[in-house]
Amino acid sequence: MAHSDNNKHPGNDLESIMKAIKRLISAWQQQLAKFESVGLSDKRIELVQQKLKPVLSGIFGYHSLLYSKKANSLVCGNIIVRHSTVISGRIDGGDLVCQYEELPIASDCIDLVVLPEILQQSQTPHQILREVERVLIPEGHIILLIANPVSGLAIKNRFIRFLTRQKNRPKVIGRLRVNDWFRLLGFEVTSEIPVCMADQKIQKESRYSWLKKISQFSCEYFAGYYIIVAKKKVSTMTPIRPSWRSNKKLVGSRIAEPSVKAHVENCVKQIMR
Repeated sequence: MAHSDNNKHPGNDLESIMKAIKRLISAWQQQLAKFESVGLSDKRIELVQQKLKPVLSGIFGYHSLLYSKKANSLVCGNIIVRHSTVISGRIDGGDLVCQYEELPIASDCIDLVVLPEILQQSQTPHQILREVERVLIPEGHIILLIANPVSGLAIKNRFIRFLTRQKNRPKVIGRLRVNDWFRLLGFEVTSEIPVCMADQKIQKESRYSWLKKISQFSCEYFAGYYIIVAKKKVSTMTPIRPSWRSNKKLVGSRIAEPSVKAHVENCVKQIMR
């Protein structure tokens, strides 16, 4: 028996370990593909709807743009804006089919724009924001739903893509970069709302105040998603009254400041002669 145990090749254990790792990576890859195709889960959609309800209750207007059917599901029943248009890049995606970077919409006519996870899927996210700034009226609102690049789910997905060597990786766009783009375009960020499932559960079930504080701190920086609400600000131009001053060093006073009275007196003198 001892002789048979010693005949075991160490390569067999290594092969079994590699097979287990491959099975684990394939399972992770299937979960990642399912997550990217489905997107937000039903529980997370309900949480986002709860977070958006007080925000949407204070936004009024006539026209709103909802990017994709996902935006329509997030704001349904809570939006007060009278007319809502769902736009999409697919034929069966909404009311208006167009490119997000070139909207067939007149300038300064939209009161509210909702973009759920649109910037990270585009090759030119800054151009999308430029179009949003163009079509929004002054004091119009934009609502973004972006994934947090430092959350546990985002780090796990990047690790899976690195192991599987996927080339079509979505861009990592955090809220700090979005805030910089907003400043350049003249937007004012009014609120940043973290969306965290764990914080919701702890706030309801936990009895300890210190645990709730730790949960709030971790949710603020490591939440899976963020809702960013911004307002388009337009600075009015105040004309400055010019102060005309005579520069005696450059031009003489008799040339720079002609007098109508002196001219009339000279004419009268010539006539009297």
